[in-house]
Amino acid sequence: HVKNWESPCTTDKNNFQGSKRISEMNNAKYRREYWAWTKEHFTVCWDEANLLVSTVYIVEEGNKESDELSSRFNTTSDYHGIRIEHEGFALTKSDTGRVPCIITNVRNNMTFDVIRFPNWDIRREVKNAEMLQVYEGLPQNLVMFLPKPWRSDLYWKGAFRHPIAIPDHVFPRHWRQ
Repeated sequence: HVKNWESPCTTDKNNFQGSKRISEMNNAKYRREYWAWTKEHFTVCWDEANLLVSTVYIVEEGNKESDELSSRFNTTSDYHGIRIEHEGFALTKSDTGRVPCIITNVRNNMTFDVIRFPNWDIRREVKNAEMLQVYEGLPQNLVMFLPKPWRSDLYWKGAFRHPIAIPDHVFPRHWRQ
């Protein structure tokens, strides 16, 4: 949309799951059908360093430098279906402390095992590879479903929006122009 100077918003209201649906998902995080990312939503989680189990580096299959990396790091070209072109690596530009993750398991309906896509600064430690972090037992309050960028109903062109007029008398006289 940026290249064509078009709005990312759509006129098709059926194209969005909506914030109400995402809220319902967050209230039922243990339902496995919500774990897979869709074109509308993804999962994020916060860091809990003491629950980090391992770090895995995803490399391109057939890359000459992969053998050298394999001698120093835990590398693979496919980890739980995650390959180097996975969209999770592109969604890590956030500085909010939460990063994209994929839920792989639930423990006693209380905690999650997840694979995190750490932020870009951390991932640059190793060239020609993408880093994943594996966490076990992450508390459910550190896992959340969010709409993907530009995919929530907030961006629907037909969403109900109007100016909110505030009467002048509400403000002190010296604030008015």
